[in-house]
Amino acid sequence: MKPRLLAAIAAIVITAPAYAQGAPAVKPSPSTPVTVVNTPLPVTVPGGVSVTGGSVSISNTAANPVPISGTVSVGNLPATQSVSGTVNVGNLPAVQQVTVTNAASAPVYARMLNAPGSSPFVTVLTAANPSYEVPPVINGHAVQSLVLTQLSGGCTGIGSFLLSLQDTVGGAVMASYIFPVRSLEGPSFFPIYAQQIQIYIPTGHAATLSDAVAPHGCQFNLSGYFVTQ
Repeated sequence: MKPRLLAAIAAIVITAPAYAQGAPAVKPSPSTPVTVVNTPLPVTVPGGVSVTGGSVSISNTAANPVPISGTVSVGNLPATQSVSGTVNVGNLPAVQQVTVTNAASAPVYARMLNAPGSSPFVTVLTAANPSYEVPPVINGHAVQSLVLTQLSGGCTGIGSFLLSLQDTVGGAVMASYIFPVRSLEGPSFFPIYAQQIQIYIPTGHAATLSDAVAPHGCQFNLSGYFVTQ
């Protein structure tokens, strides 16, 4: 009887359906939201970040700034960009070339400091006023020197036929420039015809008429300009 019982059990096992199967996999839908709540975590992106069709906003306090290294290129600023705070660019070369390309309708205005007409100078040296000391400041600008570019003058009475214009400091003569007085012209006047010159008188020095003692009555009419900083 035992062999028949074993054969019946084996037949039941062979013909019974297989009910033991794994549970089906459950996949989230494509738009399933995910919320992560945690303390700040360090994030490392080896290959960089690429954002398409959206924007990235980073808000940091002064105590937790965002460090930026490498080359930064900003090419999407509007035509007029307001910048606040402190801007520091420390990687420019020692000598930086600047190119200004303004249209003729919007020119860049510049002031030439040492053009002859920018700080003009005119004076007359006579026996009453024989010397002019170059001031340290003129029109709010520091003076480097006085440039004399035009001279005329002469003497009345006896006169001096070699009239000297001197560069002096405290009465000491630094340099002397001789100008010949011409023949008598008019009633007792011996002229020095107007002529162009190029004489530099440094700041603190004086342009001095050497022969200013009466009754000679000599004079220098001087004009030029100041070289300023």
